[in-house]
Amino acid sequence: MSVKQKEARVNSKQLFQSQSQIQPSSLTANTLVNVNQGVLDATLIPAVGQPDWILPTALILAVEPADVQQTTLDNNCFDYLWRPEADHQLKQQSEQQSIDTQDKSQTIKVYALTPTLEKVDTILVLEGENNDARLGLLIQGELAQRQIKLSDIKDIEPTEAEGLNIEHSADFVFQLVSVQQQVCIVPDLTALAAHIR
Repeated sequence: MSVKQKEARVNSKQLFQSQSQIQPSSLTANTLVNVNQGVLDATLIPAVGQPDWILPTALILAVEPADVQQTTLDNNCFDYLWRPEADHQLKQQSEQQSIDTQDKSQTIKVYALTPTLEKVDTILVLEGENNDARLGLLIQGELAQRQIKLSDIKDIEPTEAEGLNIEHSADFVFQLVSVQQQVCIVPDLTALAAHIR
């Protein structure tokens, strides 16, 4: 792993540290948008060979380093044992205070946004409708966080999508959009979760 990749991973982890605690989802469309300003805090997720994916930043629970050397993909996905940092801190406290806590590790399904596992470096853990519906995305590259005015997000019609390589994840495309003149995929996470279960 290069120094640049390590720095990017550290920066990505710092960017999302506040989102790394396991809590039941209370997210709704209204909680994802800053109502006063009509702004969406969004994250562009790099996808190899297709337009980047875009999601509300609030859906990202964790950014983890990917260690997939021994992993094999089954239907472009695999199981990942997620151990949130908050739980590691809780365990340390409980050891000091002799309090018994259960391991809050969670096995989640991870979908690869890359055709191969060769240069992947990050797993994103995404919030689901409930704890069991959480899922992960395996990516290669750096995340980009943006504040986007809702009026700056333009839907792209299917006829305009010709030439865009979306076949790899066509079943999971909720909508194609243009954000600051960049075509992005708004994924259908419910369909993706159903596919990888």
